[in-house]
Amino acid sequence: MSEPLELAEEWLEKIWRRQKLEAVEQLCTENYTDYTLPESEDGDIAQFQEYARALLDAFSGLRVELADSYEDVDYAILRVEWRGTQRAEYLDVAPTEKTIEWSSIEILRADGNQIVERWAQNDLLAQLLQAGESASETDFGEMQRETEHAALISQLAEVPNQVRAAVRNSGVHSATADTWSTPAVIGHLWRTERNIWQARLEQLRNQDEPYFDFWEPDRVACEEEFGAMDVNVLLDAFEFLRNATCDYLRDLSDTDWERRGVRRALGDVNVAELMQEALQHDRDWIANLAGAQL
Repeated sequence: MSEPLELAEEWLEKIWRRQKLEAVEQLCTENYTDYTLPESEDGDIAQFQEYARALLDAFSGLRVELADSYEDVDYAILRVEWRGTQRAEYLDVAPTEKTIEWSSIEILRADGNQIVERWAQNDLLAQLLQAGESASETDFGEMQRETEHAALISQLAEVPNQVRAAVRNSGVHSATADTWSTPAVIGHLWRTERNIWQARLEQLRNQDEPYFDFWEPDRVACEEEFGAMDVNVLLDAFEFLRNATCDYLRDLSDTDWERRGVRRALGDVNVAELMQEALQHDRDWIANLAGAQL
């Protein structure tokens, strides 16, 4: 039986380095579920192959490096660094003819010698837009800004499902001397959504250059408040608030997206940058729920 990390490294080697997309059919179970890609009538294996082919066709000389990894009984978590030259349109971004570097976090759950589930997050779109704007005199304009914002909102909206999947796969754990309990983590996500992200969006809407003070989670307070609560209740509460955040973002104008606030010691930030920060915060805690220390 393959270890999860061994299987994950085989996934990187065969699919991305050797570009053998047919290997997906051997590496994955028939009921493979990919939580990163939209639903497809052809099934998730075919959908992943289509996604991978589009990426490989768009980027020549693609290099894929494993930067960090973690494994447990039935899953592997990878931090992957990517590098390739964009030769074709991808994610509605015209060819930049520039070398693009981006990173991703991949979570693969194994069942025996095959992969049964996948979650992934990456910053490729942001890197493409940045490179495209500097590579051409063409103004990408409103369409590209809308594409970038829509992609960010989509990633934010998917986080509750990824949190649920991480809890389902890893189980509900109590706190230890070095780790948070599962309810405390989800309670922290819920509390942060309301008291930090939504509160700062409110400030950006109502104040000119609002000031954001430094904050960090209080583990003891989170354990006292949420440690004994039902995980499903907390998951529902977090999802409700995140959906409200996404609805708010969908209604923003281009001008609203550019409103800026000032963070102590970290400089100014606009709405999009603030929500990218929220997304990275989410990714770190999803990895925590899965048992990783990335």
